[in-house]
Amino acid sequence: MKSSVRAKWLVRLNPNSKSLVNVGDVVLEGQELVAETKEIVKSFDVSFVLSKFRRESIDEMLGRWMDQPVNINDVLIDTRGLMPKRLLCPECGVFGGIDEFGNLKIKIKENNKHIIVSPVDGKIVKIDKEKIVLEFQAFEIKGKGIVEGKCWGNSDLKPIEKISELDYKYDDEIILSLNIDKSFTTKAEVVGVAGIIILDNGSGCVNIESTLPILAVVQKDWDVLLTMGQKPEKTRILLNAKLGRLLIVRN
Repeated sequence: MKSSVRAKWLVRLNPNSKSLVNVGDVVLEGQELVAETKEIVKSFDVSFVLSKFRRESIDEMLGRWMDQPVNINDVLIDTRGLMPKRLLCPECGVFGGIDEFGNLKIKIKENNKHIIVSPVDGKIVKIDKEKIVLEFQAFEIKGKGIVEGKCWGNSDLKPIEKISELDYKYDDEIILSLNIDKSFTTKAEVVGVAGIIILDNGSGCVNIESTLPILAVVQKDWDVLLTMGQKPEKTRILLNAKLGRLLIVRN
């Protein structure tokens, strides 16, 4: 176990993301970092209408309207003349093109915003178009990933011995357990456990099946966790079974 590491947590951004923090900001667990506007794409079958237009007219429409805002009944194609043919826009949004099946795509931003919050106290050290980098202080324990995945969670670092001890008070928490089998992991999933830390007892770990990330640690590190569990407050943990890494946030 290392005395201390500077760990980083990345928040991925997309074109519809808006950063709510700046480089150098000290943030708290639960503080809002990013607001995202979700985008949906609606499809409208206009293949029959398009069959009445020449390819040149369709290409001209695509060049004119691609990624442009449109409103209901905007005229997308108009042949004019004595017997004019028109294609009217069926929805408000952004014109997203025509697919190979003749479906008109309209991109629409949802009104409700998705908020991403900080999982830990830390400091914003970098922001670019693709990500926000949050740095925090932690202790590190190396382990063996039994079921891949990663999760944040609080833990009292007290081992659960019996399946009857598992209940909904462990929702979104990381738990410790010595005796683990399919029945145990299934109930852990049902009550909302975030992840599981187990004692590495050799070959017995390899046959565990679960949808939860599970990390095995050796006896000396298990004992360190139990010692930390003697304090009354819970501990904030990042469990990364894929990398075989346990980060215990420093208070």
